[in-house]
Amino acid sequence: MYRQGKPLREILASETIKTEESVAAAFSIPLELLADLLDAQFEIVDHTAWLLGQQHLNGRNDTETAVFSAVHKNVFLFHSAITLTKSGMYGAAGTLLRPIFESLHIAKYCVLSKNDRAFNRWIAGDYVHLTNDVFNHVKNSTLPETRTFWKALNQLSHATVYAQQIFASYEEIKTEIGSCLSLIQVLSVLNHHLLTRHYLTSQVIRYTRIYGDHASFQSARDRASKNVATIRSSLTKDAKRLVREYVSAWEIRS
Repeated sequence: MYRQGKPLREILASETIKTEESVAAAFSIPLELLADLLDAQFEIVDHTAWLLGQQHLNGRNDTETAVFSAVHKNVFLFHSAITLTKSGMYGAAGTLLRPIFESLHIAKYCVLSKNDRAFNRWIAGDYVHLTNDVFNHVKNSTLPETRTFWKALNQLSHATVYAQQIFASYEEIKTEIGSCLSLIQVLSVLNHHLLTRHYLTSQVIRYTRIYGDHASFQSARDRASKNVATIRSSLTKDAKRLVREYVSAWEIRS
């Protein structure tokens, strides 16, 4: 990057253009899978948003706010992380993955827990400690892969030797770009579980089928499920264990 005799903005702009072209060619399949999955997930929420806040119809309780917050805000985080990664800015993209992961686990825990402590802290705007307030309260599993993944995301988010990036040239960062896209894929699968198991209640599905656009709603669900199945089949063994830990039936300590 240095000793080129050009301003930083010109150097990075030039590298970004070249990187976007290379990424589009080298990672076309995972990028298309991610795009279609996230589009389908958005459509599912779009078709059911009219039931938000109507707990007598949607079958949710007060923790609906935590679930919808995760599903809705993650739209922006996923889009931003993918856009940055495609341009070669995988270091900045990595810092966005931690809040996605946090929101997914906090939301699922709040729905399942009969102890309102974590939800009350979240709704008050206080920090919810993922290990002490969530992981340690899942009775039927120690969530080993989840804790390992969480540690890795912290290393990407904090100022560790693993965080951010040093190079901008595609040839020097293509491995890291692929790794970042893989992490985003894993999180998109977890996001699918929260959406389809804890946001989409049986009542929401029923009323959407009766009063909504049933064909489009079902089409979005089918597309999302198909893309998730494809992504899961390509995951590493560690990533598959992480997914299994999240989608399992958590038994919460009282």
